[in-house]
Amino acid sequence: MITTNNNETKKLRGVRPTLRQKQIISSYELAPENWLVVSATSKKLELLHKKKGNIRLVNCR
Repeated sequence: MITTNNNETKKLRGVRPTLRQKQIISSYELAPENWLVVSATSKKLELLHKKKGNIRLVNCR
């Protein structure tokens, strides 16, 4: 859940990471099977933990 400017909450939906994204996630010593990709650019990945709901930003090296 994310809070917007109007104090509305949005539920984030992620997708399963691709092979390249899994390699990037693993390079940060995270388990790719526990993370969903919310948004992806050439520089950053926004990840959502499947069970806890934590959001994490990861740089693409």
